[in-house]
Amino acid sequence: MGEAMRPLTRRALLLVPCVLAMVGCQPEPLEVWVTNDAGGVVITSSGDLPWRQAGASIATVAIWPKDSGYEDRLWEIRSNRCPTNIHEVHYGVSPPDFHQEPAAQPLVEGADYVVWVDRCDGRQGGGTYFRMIEGRASMILRSVARVE
Repeated sequence: MGEAMRPLTRRALLLVPCVLAMVGCQPEPLEVWVTNDAGGVVITSSGDLPWRQAGASIATVAIWPKDSGYEDRLWEIRSNRCPTNIHEVHYGVSPPDFHQEPAAQPLVEGADYVVWVDRCDGRQGGGTYFRMIEGRASMILRSVARVE
């Protein structure tokens, strides 16, 4: 009972909190959702809170064909000022204080697309893939790494 802890055990016990602290400090990628409403295709950012109730401020949204790259983007909007109170946008609609370039190109039936969203706070953005099916966007992968 009164035995001293072995040096290896002490080091391991000290290492565990350090590893947990490093893992806990890694920012999660922004979750991006693509849905539809009466206005068309909707791109929404997730919240930074675990229950995801509040969306993250959007700085940039870009969409390009999945088999292509960012340089072939079909639509992009960029905030002229951050932070914004924008957490959701409709494809082809530039919110106030956003710059659009290029203007939105038509989304092709059956084609797969990448949508990427950057945050205003400079933390890691996020993206997803979606496919146009019967004139509606359908997410095919929830989260993607930055593809350029």
